[in-house]
Amino acid sequence: MRIFVVFASLLVLVLCGYAGWLLGRLWQQKRRNKRVERLRRHKALDSLDIIARSLLADQVNVTEAALRMAVLLHNIEDPDHPVVEVAAIHVLANASSHLDTGTARQALPLREREIQDRQREALEARHAEAVHEATRQLLQRIPEWR
Repeated sequence: MRIFVVFASLLVLVLCGYAGWLLGRLWQQKRRNKRVERLRRHKALDSLDIIARSLLADQVNVTEAALRMAVLLHNIEDPDHPVVEVAAIHVLANASSHLDTGTARQALPLREREIQDRQREALEARHAEAVHEATRQLLQRIPEWR
């Protein structure tokens, strides 16, 4: 009977040790995940800053900047830092989401590309000032989000 008590006690100790080891691994994984998330957020904020500054310096067109910034904003938004004042960026990005970009745009026949260019220009004319203002506000907020 004693041997069973000793064996059961050893088994409980081994299982407790294993549970402690697993908890340690879980804690390390959570720390690693937080570190990776902070790095991802920092890179996204850096990209957002570069695109916003490029837009205001007229180095990129309004539609392209809005599309890229909308994706980045979606990836970094959190409830503690609402991004309400940049709605114009999302509006233009949504309005132009049907337009082809990159290699898909280059693959279009010339006529279709010209049609999309006219649509893009009309959207930019309608939304450019609001997007520029939202971008200026965004650049003021980025340091707070770091």
